Amino acid sequence: METTFHFSSADSLTQIPSWQIKETQKRQEYIRKHPESLIDFDEMMSELEKDFS
Repeated sequence: METTFHFSSADSLTQIPSWQIKETQKRQEYIRKHPESLIDFDEMMSELEKDFS
């Protein structure tokens, strides 16, 4: 079995769309202003498991 790798230069990679950059910045700002809104990952997973089991 052969494995083939394809490499691309950073210049040829797709750029991140401006709407996505703006949305990320908006979410980061919200988190800075409302850190209490964050949920612990393990707690969230436990809640999801309860909901779907």
